[in-house]
Amino acid sequence: MSNTETIIGSKNKRIESLDALRGAAVLGIFIINIIVLGISDAAVSNPYAHADDSTLNHGIWVFTTIFAEGAMRGLFSLMFGASVILYCTRSDDPAKIKNVRTLYYRRNILLIIFGLIHSSLLLNPLDILFVYGLVGLILYPMRNLRPAILCVTSAIVLIFMVLSWGEELYIEMEVAEQAQAIETKFENGEVLSEQDQEILDHWHQILEYYSPSEEAYKQAVDDRTTDIATLYKSNDRNDDEDALGQLIFYAFDALLMMLVGMAFYKWRILTGERSRQFYLKLALFGYAAGISLRAIIITDSWANDFMPGSSMIMCLSPVGRVAMSIGHVGLFFLLWNLFSSTLIMRALTAAGRMALSNYIVQTLVMSFLFTSLGLSLYGQFDRAQLYGIMILVWTAQLTLSVAWLKRYKMGPLEWLWRILTYIKLIPNRR
Repeated sequence: MSNTETIIGSKNKRIESLDALRGAAVLGIFIINIIVLGISDAAVSNPYAHADDSTLNHGIWVFTTIFAEGAMRGLFSLMFGASVILYCTRSDDPAKIKNVRTLYYRRNILLIIFGLIHSSLLLNPLDILFVYGLVGLILYPMRNLRPAILCVTSAIVLIFMVLSWGEELYIEMEVAEQAQAIETKFENGEVLSEQDQEILDHWHQILEYYSPSEEAYKQAVDDRTTDIATLYKSNDRNDDEDALGQLIFYAFDALLMMLVGMAFYKWRILTGERSRQFYLKLALFGYAAGISLRAIIITDSWANDFMPGSSMIMCLSPVGRVAMSIGHVGLFFLLWNLFSSTLIMRALTAAGRMALSNYIVQTLVMSFLFTSLGLSLYGQFDRAQLYGIMILVWTAQLTLSVAWLKRYKMGPLEWLWRILTYIKLIPNRR
């Protein structure tokens, strides 16, 4: 029996395990998103940002930086890659194989549109749907590649990301050295040239990004909480000169893990069919590499007071992120093989089947809580308090996902996505 036939033959078990892992990933993404949209971007990489300096909050920052930051997004990207193979080989699709290419591209174009709406109207500048839709457009021709080729390609992308990040860090270090020399000149009473002032301005922009001043942070709070017009204006990042560079980075970031996801699906790693010993080794390998690298990076950052332009070690962050994502896969399927029939796994499966709806609902909750669209509580909670809110949202999403799928076949946005893909009304009630 061929590999594809084996996978299709175990479709029901496979879908449950994939959905449960997707559910864990969509909840995990919230760990970082709630910090960005509840405190600030800088609070993700700097535990000292905005007086968030208690021992408890520092400990939470270390834990989430090691186990969640980037890794949960990587896990979600990995699942998207697996879903490409799943969608293109499902034997029960209404349109069958002859229309799968048209339907596949239509699905991704719709995802791009959803992403634009999510990032602009729903006020989530961290949107990943737009990036996934774009990257998904190039994955269809790669769906039939052998797993080894997919992994080699992902390794090439990873090397490119490490080198690109290293180049950026090197430039930051050069700017830091130049700015220090210019500040020394100014302190000695020398007149600064126009070029000197440009370098200083550039350096101050870098510093503001990593650790905004109190004035800049107060302005950010006002932008998010004063009125709706100001809120939407502040949410528009199209004028940022780094916007295109960030888009390219996140596109490669997503492509890397999507390729791994396609390979892992073909190797039956994501179907829960491998042995417990295999998943244990996968978890140990991923965590050994990921935790070690991230611990080194955190220690180095702390030693340098989280000052940009002080070290090159950060360029290894993509490697640590990939390793942690792989470790999460191994651990999840160890737990899945032991507890697949438990309530929590059934709840995660339901949340994963409604991943798009749950992802958007998280943004709606954050917009209501933190912006002038609702309670205007941006900047009012510390890290620990935000995670208390997050746990409440998680509990509600798991509970409501189970309740919804008792009555309906799909989540509301999944249903809309399917209707727009097939351009016909599809029954959803059970």
